[in-house]
Amino acid sequence: MVSVDRNGKGRDKVPTEAVRLLTRRSLLQSLLAPAWAAGSSWPEFRGDGTSRPDAEASLAVQWADGSNLAWSVSPPGYGQSSPVVWDGRVFLTAVRGASKEELLVSAWDALTGSLVWSHVDSPAQVIEDSDMVSRAAPTPAVDEDGLYAFFETGNVLAFDHDGQLLWARRLTDDFGPFAGRHGIGSSLRLCSAGLLAFVAHEGPSYLACLNRASGETVWMTDRDPGVSWSTPVLARHGGREVVLASGGDRVEAYAASDGSLL
Repeated sequence: MVSVDRNGKGRDKVPTEAVRLLTRRSLLQSLLAPAWAAGSSWPEFRGDGTSRPDAEASLAVQWADGSNLAWSVSPPGYGQSSPVVWDGRVFLTAVRGASKEELLVSAWDALTGSLVWSHVDSPAQVIEDSDMVSRAAPTPAVDEDGLYAFFETGNVLAFDHDGQLLWARRLTDDFGPFAGRHGIGSSLRLCSAGLLAFVAHEGPSYLACLNRASGETVWMTDRDPGVSWSTPVLARHGGREVVLASGGDRVEAYAASDGSLL
């Protein structure tokens, strides 16, 4: 919606006030509250991967403090992730503390902007906070059964829609610490086999599929080290679901059913 160049200037003639609202981490979903409160969803990074909203949604193309804002709040912490939306609730992730001592997950009412529930967790890997390292960069995912959050500290958390913690994994404990100067930025992706986590960095790298109900590993495919902040996309080809991942110096295709390299 907003295109901002490297100098912080809007390229699409977006009002300066709108850019200011977004950059201070006000909730983007406040612009779309009436449509999303009716039951529409935005379940993953870029929605369903296409960045296209529901056809029925009536979206504002301009906004400012005094127009096209249903509500605005300032959530705690700092989050570079995108909001996800399900059944009238907006879910956010953020981090807080000099070494990201607190991992924050919260749910907000899409119609009123009121806080529904929040959760604070501790990091699996201590990472000093700075402007050069990711801060809750991976976008969570949500489906009819729950919310799934992934942090650059290695934590993966699953909740029901009312905020009850269902399971927790520490990928850094299981598969090795994350390495690299700027952290992890790849977002979770839902597939028919489970929940995809793409870890591409300067250390042990892999594409893993986790069971959404239990958090257990469905499959994991090792990759050569190679830094990437990209998020996998899904496609269907030859009657099967394919995961396309860009990392390091290559693009790879995997079978979503078992992680085999195609």
